[in-house]
Amino acid sequence: MKRLHILLIMAAATCLAVGCQRGLKFTVTSDIESAKFPPCTAVILSSEQLAQPVEVEVKDGAFVIQGKVEKPAYATLVPNNNDRNGTRALILEKGTITFNEGKATGTPLNDAIVEKIFLENEFIR
Repeated sequence: MKRLHILLIMAAATCLAVGCQRGLKFTVTSDIESAKFPPCTAVILSSEQLAQPVEVEVKDGAFVIQGKVEKPAYATLVPNNNDRNGTRALILEKGTITFNEGKATGTPLNDAIVEKIFLENEFIR
């Protein structure tokens, strides 16, 4: 898990170094099954780039969160049942972020992180 956090921070720093545009609109959308969340009635998105955590209701097993950040930012998505095993890491950046097998995908930084983790796991086997 520590390696994932370091990788996420490095990815965000790299994007900042090449000059990402300001005011990035993001959408986080998924269903509970794809996010690999335990049963819950809401999810909470937290990041230092957000003024306060955003809690949205899960409707028909799915959720959508929209917002804006000034620059790419590390964030966590947690089910409201306080099950810390359900915490998912992601990078808030321009675009639509979805979850597949519990991993954030759909935007350049999130895809790069998933690819890096997948490749490392293949080499370990």
